[in-house]
Formats: sequence, C-alpha cells, structure tokens
Amino acid sequence: MNTDIRSSQFWLDQWRANITGDTKVINVSYKNPAFWDSMSLRYDEHFGDEERRALNTLVDSFVREDIFSSGMDVLDIGCGTGRLAIALAEQGGRITALDSSPGMLERLTENLPTALSDSVDTVQAAWDEIDLDERGWRQRFDLVIASMTPAITGPDALLKMQSAGRRGWYYKAWATRDSGDVRARVWERLKNAPMRDQYAPVFYVFNYLAASGYYPHVYFNEIIHERESTVEQAIQSNYEYFSALEDMSEEQLRGIIGDIVNGLVNDGRITEMMRGTTGTIMWKKRGIQ
Repeated sequence: MNTDIRSSQFWLDQWRANITGDTKVINVSYKNPAFWDSMSLRYDEHFGDEERRALNTLVDSFVREDIFSSGMDVLDIGCGTGRLAIALAEQGGRITALDSSPGMLERLTENLPTALSDSVDTVQAAWDEIDLDERGWRQRFDLVIASMTPAITGPDALLKMQSAGRRGWYYKAWATRDSGDVRARVWERLKNAPMRDQYAPVFYVFNYLAASGYYPHVYFNEIIHERESTVEQAIQSNYEYFSALEDMSEEQLRGIIGDIVNGLVNDGRITEMMRGTTGTIMWKKRGIQ
C-alpha cells in the first residue's frame, strides 16, 4: 500500500481500507429505495424559512465561487425531494436530478413550480449503476452535487462524480452523527453489537483533493434537532430500514422493532434528539480563477 501522505492514491487506499468496518457503508438498508420512499413522506417537515435562507445563501456561494451561473448544466446526485435542485433551477440552472427512490422523485415533482418543469429532468437510478459513457455524462455537467446522500459510498463513487463534472463540485456529508435511539437500539438487538457508522469520508475526500492539487473550501456545521414521530411512523420507518438487512419474517422484525419503540413512548409519541456535524467541501477545476 502507498505510504506517501502527499499522494492522492494514499488517501483513496486509506478510505477503501476504512470501509470494511463501516456499518453505514456495508448496510444495504441505505441502498433500499423502499426505505427512502418511506422517509420521503416526512423528509421536508422541518424545512422552513430558516432552511430556505440557508439554501439561498448556498446558491449564492456557488455563484461567488464561479462554479454556477444561469444556463449551466447541473447534476444533483441523490437529489431527494429536490430542495437544492429547485433552488438552482430558480436561478437559471438546467438540472438533472438523480435519485434511486421513486418516492423522493415524486416529492420533487410535487414541489417543482410549473414554470420550472422544463428546467429539471428527473432520473430514477442508483449512482453506482450509472454508466457515464452510456448516458453521455462524462464531463457533461458544469456543476456536480452530492449533498447528504448515501450515494458516495467510497472512492469509486467519488471518482465517478469528478468524471461527470467539468467545472465545479459540491460534496456534503455527515462528519459525526448520533444515529438516534430507536435505530441504534434495534441494530444492537439484532446484531448483538453497537452500530459503528463511520463518518470519515469528508476527511478522506479533503485530503485526496488536496493531494491532487485542488484547493477545496471546507467548513463544518453542528446540527441539533428533535425528531418526533408516532409509534406507527417509528415502526414503519425502522422496518423499511432493517427489512433489507435482516432475513426474518415481517411479523418477527416488526415485533422486535415494536418492543423497542413501545419502550420509548412518551404521551403516545417518540422523540429522538438528533446530533451531528456536517462537513462541506466545494472545489473547482484547476486553472479556473
């Protein structure tokens, strides 16, 4: 293995080696469209005026860094309900919005103003199944985005993201995160071991880019919020999460999840405190001033 920390290959190798014990990456639940379909129904419930202002500030930063302007082609990998895709379309972008979840894309279509319907094309597919050459996507996009998506699971996914772009890139992911009481407890019950989701990719991505001669902008943001759900919602979302992971009957799995959820009920609802830190990396093609 390459041991020169100044080498970009060193950081790709380190990232690959780290994946082996990362429950977040090896957990196929994150790749299960049914899980994200379930999540899509409540995904925007905390999206208010403050979040809208933050989104507009982000788009302004793309313009300021000269990686986005009106008329540019943008690929949004793991677009979800389309918050960022729509915000960029409102500023004149031509957006290709990619997601594996039909539910997420349905929410995007519902959120999309009629006046922007020609500015956003949706593609239902998983990023690891995309062939850039078959689709004509190699260096096709001025800006490529991967924001809070499980699509960037390792070096190969990141390198493909770079290959799709020709000007600028934006990557945002958890740097640290508490997985929440219910999910962590169900995981431990099923696996007889704690969850070991590792949120190190932000650091590998930065070091890889720096060693490759880029000068990425990096910043971190602490996130703290409460997530409240009914008993039925908590059981359903966790069932969708674990059903792709566990080889047991639906009745048995729902029973285990229900036991844990019912043990956390307060006044008929489940309240989980979500804590974490997001890491954001923005970079542009070398030679662009």
